[in-house]
Amino acid sequence: MAELVSVIVPVYNAESVLPKTLSCIADQTYRNLEIILVDDGSTDSSGAICDRFAETDGRCKVIHKANGGQGSAKNAGLAIASGEFLFFPDGDDIFSRDMVRILYEAVSKDPEYDLAISGMEMVSGRDTGTISPDDSDAEIQTVVYSKDELVQGLFRKHDDRFVFGWNKLYRRELLEGLRSGDYPRHQDFDFNLRVFLRAEKAVYVDRNLYRWVQWSGSKTHQPDSWDIYIECRTAILSDNLASLSKENRKYDYLLLDALYRAMVFWEERSRKSGRFKAVRTKCRNYTKATLWRYIRCRRIRVGKKIVCILLLSFPSFAHFVMKVTKNAW
Repeated sequence: MAELVSVIVPVYNAESVLPKTLSCIADQTYRNLEIILVDDGSTDSSGAICDRFAETDGRCKVIHKANGGQGSAKNAGLAIASGEFLFFPDGDDIFSRDMVRILYEAVSKDPEYDLAISGMEMVSGRDTGTISPDDSDAEIQTVVYSKDELVQGLFRKHDDRFVFGWNKLYRRELLEGLRSGDYPRHQDFDFNLRVFLRAEKAVYVDRNLYRWVQWSGSKTHQPDSWDIYIECRTAILSDNLASLSKENRKYDYLLLDALYRAMVFWEERSRKSGRFKAVRTKCRNYTKATLWRYIRCRRIRVGKKIVCILLLSFPSFAHFVMKVTKNAW
């Protein structure tokens, strides 16, 4: 018998796009679903849309809670989920009607697979309608990733497959006791970093089953999105560095390198927002806590360390370098 899959959907002010996402869930060819919709204090009709959907689909439960952010909503769903596997689609995206079935078939082939990952693509035009994903029956290629490859994949440029939470099917036991962090942005990176540090193997399904839809009301399209993102990234990297277990300290070079690069960009970005002094103070605190560890890290090139330390030590020089290189150094 097919195992129960819990589908947990954080929902906030998505009335114009939520019905399409709910249709993707209702039409899944994998039928043994527990659908948990978490209305995170929406001020539009999203909560009512969730309630109407639950009336038509007996597999659905709705949680209405005060606004606490996406991480809080995910945690509320996790607290009542009973499935052996968990799927976390966003409430404003679309995905293949075969997505859960394909990922379940991939991850259940081997008990050593802790999660399944699908390909994804970014599309635009949700406000004017979007073409449904391709449900081709062509042979599906899979790739098995080790723990090292998963963790390293999170830090790979221009490859978001590992970062997001919505293109994955997780074994419940992998997430035991794990909850989403309280960050307004970049929660998926933090969540998956901690997940991957527990995992041993994952199976990747080489098909774009999930479509990340860009629309005007999404958080990523708000004016302050980048500022909040880079602030959260530095905090997440610092927090996870501080909590790395002895077993996982071999990955500290990835977090240290990313942290110091993020601080350089954050300080430069803060000049535009007028928060330079406050941001510089925070970066100094992060540096004090990690500098000796950063200097001693043998897996980060000496030249890169020198450049980062110089840029963080001399803001005027950093501003000049970032301006000349157009923030692309």
